[in-house]
Amino acid sequence: MAETIELARIFLHEIDGKKVALSDPNPLWSAEAVMDHYTGIYPELVSAKCEGPVIKDDKEQFTFTSVMGVKG
Repeated sequence: MAETIELARIFLHEIDGKKVALSDPNPLWSAEAVMDHYTGIYPELVSAKCEGPVIKDDKEQFTFTSVMGVKG
């Protein structure tokens, strides 16, 4: 019989050209709820989109991508 395992989640956010790994505050939350949780620290996430998950190194990897444009 096949064994199933629950994969840990990791959330990536790019800051100043570097990807920063954010911890999972609650495994029961959706990825969008996690992104909302981090908007207090990273206000640019208010208008970001969530991509993923991608399975990498036995983890579910989500990426928060800012969709903010440049005015002008």
